[in-house]
Amino acid sequence: MQVVRPVPTIMLVTGSLLLAGCGATQPASPAAPTDAAVALLAQQGSYATDEILLHGAEEVLIRRCMAALGHRYVSPPFDPTRGDSLTDNEDHPDLAARRADGYSLGSSGANAGRGENDRYLATLSPARQAAWQRALKGDSTRTWSLRLPSGRAVTSPTDGCVTRSDEQLYGSLPAAMRAIYYTQDARIALSGRVKADRRYAAAAGRWVTCMREQGRPYPDPAAARQALADQYAIRPRPPGLRTLEIAVAVADGECSLRAGRAAAVAAAIQDLLAAAPADVRSQLAAAAVDRQHAVAVARRLEAG
Repeated sequence: MQVVRPVPTIMLVTGSLLLAGCGATQPASPAAPTDAAVALLAQQGSYATDEILLHGAEEVLIRRCMAALGHRYVSPPFDPTRGDSLTDNEDHPDLAARRADGYSLGSSGANAGRGENDRYLATLSPARQAAWQRALKGDSTRTWSLRLPSGRAVTSPTDGCVTRSDEQLYGSLPAAMRAIYYTQDARIALSGRVKADRRYAAAAGRWVTCMREQGRPYPDPAAARQALADQYAIRPRPPGLRTLEIAVAVADGECSLRAGRAAAVAAAIQDLLAAAPADVRSQLAAAAVDRQHAVAVARRLEAG
């Protein structure tokens, strides 16, 4: 079991802070969103490589923390051929990962390495297993909460090695939660409006045309992925399915790049954030700074 961080407790509060500011009847807030906040939400620039860097640094810090407490923790290095690419999605395809593993639908190596911790835990008594889990994820008796753009609240323990690693990377637990969960929630809250934007719709249409020209008439990337997943459910499995999966996944990614889907996402997010409440924009700007701080720490850690 390879654990990066515990699943936070999420509670529904009221309303939606971000979407309330993006409605047609809401006046635009005076200040424009920062370029860094837009890049973070749109996953532009060095986002993909930074994600891999942060993942590796966090795993190193968790391992060191667990060792200091007398616990073994195994964290295999990131490897896109294992089928767990941190950087691949519909609008920002990781072509290297797709050429190696397609959509990762039939990868027998997906999540490889997680079994090492499971096997180790199986050798321990129930009491030692519980102690290992507490050391990693905290005991949840001390928590800190952050209200998200959707109006929900996310709560995380203030102890445990996952929290300690985040504090070392981001400077504090609030900064880590803002950089990780606040931006993730904002991205999800905006996703429907991004897809409704005329620029994104145009890019989606160019993707369909590109795929059709290659003899792959799918309406969108999700449909392409699902069509392959459905075939994996067939028994016996159709011959050549693995090769087909990789070919479709690569074509999907290449067409996404040609269609300019990522640029359309960024343009839509720029406009949507300009109409968001000032406090949301302020939090996202701070989250971008928090992430930049964590990347700098991770680079120093990588350099030894």
